[in-house]
Amino acid sequence: MLSNIDELGIKEKKFAIYVIENYKDIEKTSIREISDTLEISQPTIVRTCKKLGYSGIKELKLNIVRSNFENKEDVLLDKNVEIDRFFSKICQSLKDTFEVLDLSELKAACVKIVDANYVSIFAVGGSVPIAFFLKHQLMKLGIHSDVYMQDDFNLLNSYVNKKNDVVLGISSSGETELIVKALEMAHKKGVQTICMSKFKKSSILKWADYKIYTCANYFEESTDRSLERIAQMAVVDIMYYAMKRYKLDLEGKA
Repeated sequence: MLSNIDELGIKEKKFAIYVIENYKDIEKTSIREISDTLEISQPTIVRTCKKLGYSGIKELKLNIVRSNFENKEDVLLDKNVEIDRFFSKICQSLKDTFEVLDLSELKAACVKIVDANYVSIFAVGGSVPIAFFLKHQLMKLGIHSDVYMQDDFNLLNSYVNKKNDVVLGISSSGETELIVKALEMAHKKGVQTICMSKFKKSSILKWADYKIYTCANYFEESTDRSLERIAQMAVVDIMYYAMKRYKLDLEGKA
């Protein structure tokens, strides 16, 4: 069906990908609804249908009903379709994250990290690679830090003793027990706390002095965290840039 996908323009590809993702409901969806959802004109939709070998949207829908998309190769004759779809999701996740990111809050958190004697980073599961990436970026700036993944709360208590330190917890859900407990202990001792989590209400927010949000949906299923990790990595890079600029400003004033 989409063997000539590479010949489509950006908006035309957007419609083609929409057809793939919503083939079960496409028959009942009007061209006006599709146009409004995708923010593309109806003539663009019709033109795309013709480029795909159909006389218009009605024939495209009829073909989908007949084939019921039983043979995946009929839909994805060109593997670039999936790549385009994934790339589009990446771009959307980054855009959504930027929209919920409070830059003033992020800069303030970065100042606390640079000024801290030590940064304790808490993470578990899929957040661990992000934690180690952050540790690596801090190391490049000469900021002492380490990553903690243990659930022994006696040991945890010893990590968050000093008021001139910073505790940073990474939890997408904002409900991970270890991360919430770490920030709670630190907060109650007067230690500055920072959380990185999804933009929603969660337990971790109660104990975070600074909140850094990300926003990403799943690509295929709930176990796929790839888009989430990409958004988190992007935020860490933004933090690195902000901290680097702050350190340069400090050096310039010295």
